[in-house]
Amino acid sequence: MNRYVWGSLFSFLLFIALSGQTMGGTHGFLYSEGTFTTLDVPGSPATSAYAINDDGQVVGGFTRPGEPGEAGQPTHAYLYSIGTFTTLDVPGSISEEAFGINNTGQIVGRYNSSSDNRHGFLLTDKKFMALDAWQPLHSSLRHQ
Repeated sequence: MNRYVWGSLFSFLLFIALSGQTMGGTHGFLYSEGTFTTLDVPGSPATSAYAINDDGQVVGGFTRPGEPGEAGQPTHAYLYSIGTFTTLDVPGSISEEAFGINNTGQIVGRYNSSSDNRHGFLLTDKKFMALDAWQPLHSSLRHQ
């Protein structure tokens, strides 16, 4: 059986949860039990869905009206759960996207700080934690 988003010129699948739910697309969508649900953050000109957990919670990114985004890409993170969108604004960030959610509801993504540096984040119980890879300023290890 072919599954197409009705009325779209192009659609693509990003993820399949163990429950059989699928999601993806430039305008996000969720396919569950034979039904497509469009996932567009209200008022947003562009919404992308990147990950889904077994409870059907979806995370991704969206652009607010009037914002150019990064090369036209979404610049803010969201959580979609039980028909409701929640914006995930990392404190002190100028942009963010959510790329993963596990079955306990922990969310991972990336954000740009006001100095335009990229960082990873973990959101657990409404608390953000920066995830930055440690890199030494100087190293005695050299490629031979």
